[in-house]
Amino acid sequence: MPEISPPPPTDNKPTSKRIAFLVIHGIVQQRPYEALDQFARGLLESFASDKNAHTWKIYPQLEICKGPNHAQQSWVRASYRIAPDAPVVFQSDLHPLGETIEDISLIEYYWAPITQDKITYTGSLLFLIRAGLQPFLYMGANINAIGKTDRGRLWKVIGKEFIRQACLFLPLILFLAATLAWLYAAKPLTAIKDFRNPSPPVILTAVLIFIRYLYTYTTGKALFQSLVANSGWQTKRPWRSLTFFAFLANLFLWPFLISPVLRFIASFGSHLTRSMPWIPLHLGHWSTLLRTVAANTAFPANNPNWMTRLYALLFLDPGFSAYLPLILWLILAAFVRFILINYVGDVAVYVNASELTKNFVARSEILDACTATLTGILKEKLRPADPLSPPAFDQVYVAGHSLGSVIAYDSINNLLDRARTASPDPAQIQAADLERLRGMVTFGSPLNKIFYFFREQIDPRQMLRSQTLDLLHSFRVLTNLERPGSSWQFQPVTDDNWREADYYLDHNFRWINAFSIEDPVSGRLIFYDLQDELNQEQYNLYPPVIAHLSYWKDPDFYTFVRKRLL
Repeated sequence: MPEISPPPPTDNKPTSKRIAFLVIHGIVQQRPYEALDQFARGLLESFASDKNAHTWKIYPQLEICKGPNHAQQSWVRASYRIAPDAPVVFQSDLHPLGETIEDISLIEYYWAPITQDKITYTGSLLFLIRAGLQPFLYMGANINAIGKTDRGRLWKVIGKEFIRQACLFLPLILFLAATLAWLYAAKPLTAIKDFRNPSPPVILTAVLIFIRYLYTYTTGKALFQSLVANSGWQTKRPWRSLTFFAFLANLFLWPFLISPVLRFIASFGSHLTRSMPWIPLHLGHWSTLLRTVAANTAFPANNPNWMTRLYALLFLDPGFSAYLPLILWLILAAFVRFILINYVGDVAVYVNASELTKNFVARSEILDACTATLTGILKEKLRPADPLSPPAFDQVYVAGHSLGSVIAYDSINNLLDRARTASPDPAQIQAADLERLRGMVTFGSPLNKIFYFFREQIDPRQMLRSQTLDLLHSFRVLTNLERPGSSWQFQPVTDDNWREADYYLDHNFRWINAFSIEDPVSGRLIFYDLQDELNQEQYNLYPPVIAHLSYWKDPDFYTFVRKRLL
């Protein structure tokens, strides 16, 4: 497309700007307003760290929202407006000298409930398997795409692709080998056999272990909450001491006390049976059972074998150690199931853009609702009752974490497509509205990986279909990244409305990206044009893997946001 001329300037723009941030959470099952709280606190702490810091005040806001597909459905949404006691000067070079921040409104788009119960853990597992096969099926296409972002080093790209496939293939082989070794080991098979026909003492011991760890978890969580509390009764020393000793007692005293307690209850039951003949006879059987369990759970204090003591400490009964492999396997299975449903499940529901998949409705609902939210922010009036009122916000930004960054990117893509249509409905987005959409920050973003694994592979003969999909879904994707050239090419669009929409999101819009090597989800965006190397910044976040959540609390990240956007 030829160079687009800028639209005519608008005079008398105020130098004090009203800012809006739309915050979109990621795959870690955020609770409502949790991402909004974290992002708002990060910005406030960043402003407070300035040398000549201003005092910021927080104002709550409530508004009635309607669903994009069901106008009769409405709900109340809460948001924040933070304002300094005096206008704050912009740090970013996006803004001319003299422009200041009047206030910042922070609004959250919360999409987590839409993906709930849309996919099973087996569906998530199949999704992972299909995703893992993509690099093998389309290795040539991937080498072409990556090679065009790394010109002159094609053999290096090919070598990296083979290494990448090995990294996907080897863990699968190791997992299958470990599973087979576990299945053919004699001890776990014996444990499974015994577990299918457990004796009453084993059942009672398992119940006691469950109760013990349930109380340990409860007291441990109460202790943690008291330690992180800033005010209130939870911060009092007596309460913290009580929860601390209760946690230690549930963790360490049970193995020493359970046997004497069970013997006492058994003796009391036997006494009742002898003194009161009308007591049911099976109470005596319970007394025998309790004595058996008491004998088995007596802590082996005089036993020099430290493994026996460890089993008694963990499972109350040293003989219960035969079930250790099975218990660990069940814990691992529960953890894998949790990851598949709550993390991979969200990705599986959203990233498959094919209209033929059963989850396409959920994906469309997320995208439509986010696009409608962003449209509402851009078109909101300072005085809603006055049709001549100026916009409520002079500049609008989007912040997306993890899968939220993909939703943010797709929403802006969708917004651009709608603005190009020049809809006569004033309630719909217009090209001029995009002048206020000034930027996006993606952090912990998997956009690179989603392009690599899940982009639609098109038959090279379908030249017009390929260009159509590029037209609809290629916002800031590097031009000619993969599609082959053809004599059948779309002509440049000369429509003024179309050109104006493209101009605003090409010249006035800044996209910045934060990533970390320790975060396996994120990465440097190499398939997208961020226009300046300074718009991508790498962080060292710890601990590994959990670093995916560390951006929210990293002050350097908010400094980066302010330096490049604010």
